[in-house]
Amino acid sequence: MGNVKDRLPKLPTEGNALSPDARKRTITPINKLTPNQIRGNNPPTCFVIDSINVGRITYDLVANDEFHNAYMVTCKPLPAWRGKLVPPKSYDYIFERGMLYYWKKPSSKQAEIAELLLIEPQKKWGDSLIITRLDEWKYRTLNWILEAMREIRDADGYAIHFGETFQHPDLGKISSDAAGLLSETERELRYGESSGYGNC
Repeated sequence: MGNVKDRLPKLPTEGNALSPDARKRTITPINKLTPNQIRGNNPPTCFVIDSINVGRITYDLVANDEFHNAYMVTCKPLPAWRGKLVPPKSYDYIFERGMLYYWKKPSSKQAEIAELLLIEPQKKWGDSLIITRLDEWKYRTLNWILEAMREIRDADGYAIHFGETFQHPDLGKISSDAAGLLSETERELRYGESSGYGNC
């Protein structure tokens, strides 16, 4: 099967959208973004979500074909990150980098990446934060790539349901009440945010 490192997709540099020559990097405002756009054949080249608990998360489109859409995701601090002031020189510092995948069709590549990332092969959504799926860490580590995207809603107020599978495409949306949004107290108890676990 070869070296795992060689089989993982290479991460481009931040800001390098899908095809810099053919498509300019245009930042889509979060309030104009819907789940179907991210799933679709003409997804946004870039969108940014600011989270006081996580930071400024930027999603840059790096792949788009009939099988999948893939985003490189980077996290930087906000001026007041986790209630603390951040020195201005730190605003451009990338705390963490990862990948987000949405698979439109099953494929051998999709199955291989799902295996590498410890994701069930029938799931359409995937990310590179493997630590959030390890038994000893999954309840202590916030999946910042997916958590921030819960702000994206369709016209009926439905959020993205990351449990969507090839067998059950109707699970592509979920009500805000069931979207897994946690109160600050629940978040602290579940993820230990006061200790800083899992945040970039």
